[in-house]
Amino acid sequence: MHPYVVSGVVLGFCFFLNMAAGGMNQAFSVFMSPVADGLNLDWGTIASVSSITLMVSGLFAPVTGMLFDHWGPLRVYALGAALLGVGYFIASGADSLWELYLALGIMIGMGGSMVGGVPASGLVNRWFVRRTGAAIGLIFSSYGIGIFLMSPASEAIISAFDWRVGYQVYALFFAILLPLLLLFPWGQIERGHPLYRRSMSLRAASQIDEITWTLATAMRTASFWGLFSVFFFTGGATTGLTIHMVSYLTSIGMDSATAAWAFGFSGLLAPIGMVGFGFLSDTIGRTKTVLLSYILTFLAITGFYLLSHYTASIVLLVLTIAVNGLSSGSRGPIVSSMTMNIFGGARLGGIYGTISLGGGLGSAFGVWMGGLLKEYVGTPEALLGFFFVLALIGSLPFWTIPNLKRH
Repeated sequence: MHPYVVSGVVLGFCFFLNMAAGGMNQAFSVFMSPVADGLNLDWGTIASVSSITLMVSGLFAPVTGMLFDHWGPLRVYALGAALLGVGYFIASGADSLWELYLALGIMIGMGGSMVGGVPASGLVNRWFVRRTGAAIGLIFSSYGIGIFLMSPASEAIISAFDWRVGYQVYALFFAILLPLLLLFPWGQIERGHPLYRRSMSLRAASQIDEITWTLATAMRTASFWGLFSVFFFTGGATTGLTIHMVSYLTSIGMDSATAAWAFGFSGLLAPIGMVGFGFLSDTIGRTKTVLLSYILTFLAITGFYLLSHYTASIVLLVLTIAVNGLSSGSRGPIVSSMTMNIFGGARLGGIYGTISLGGGLGSAFGVWMGGLLKEYVGTPEALLGFFFVLALIGSLPFWTIPNLKRH
């Protein structure tokens, strides 16, 4: 099969699977109220389920990367799809909190890691030697499209039936997907683009080659820990804001339909932002792109705060959701392409997976702390101020670590 065709297959496959799995995971915001009511759980407790999912996904990311490096993509994707299908099926019959922790927390966390950004970045590294930022930005944009599609679809299923049927539909999707995975040309996909194979051969043959990166050597650099902290703190801010968006908007007096629309609209704009920021990073440079992305994030958090005082302002709501959607996932493609640039090689999967661990842990921390602040403090200033500080800390490595400034 021609390399251009395989490149398109890789891009389309990663886009579709990230869209489906990511959209289902983020649609937990729609499930939170029905599940909490059905099982008599408070908001802090139900938010902890999402925190467990994000934490497990982050903790498992290094394992996913190392499995990708040693097993190849087919086994990783197949095991991930199986875990997601079984996890959602168990969740559909859950009657207690521990069952939600097992199904949605552990199994969905592990499965989501194995079909998400880590293996996708590994495949992009092999098939998109040029325009890496644009390719990874397009794949990351699928999360936003998934939110836009899955949130109203899940809401419709829950309204027509209940939340258990929603999770049964999710499980059925992955049951159908599993045998379809065998139809892809995995042998050619795993070998990579001819340009990638040529660069790897030249690197192996060179006697004056730069560092051959492994996880151990990468972890001894400031660049590694800088990218890790970007994912941790920025992920805590943006994911926490996303998960708590619907409940926050309804808590300040907005009706649930408008809040759900705002959540979906933000998800619709996220792909545009991810693709746009991916292209910008390849054209105007990553420093200017990063600066713009954080300015939009700070404006979004400020807008959410102003909405607590001007709830009826449709203009303010639209502007806030617009800048939030455009910026919420913009750092993902940038950090991914920087990781490939700095640590590219045969062990990229394990390195990128460990850096992604920061995103999972930070997202879990942001969602958990957001739930606690909402439960025990209950003021917009506390919740949004927390997210603002996280985003501010997350931006610092780009300005303080010389190697990240150069890249």
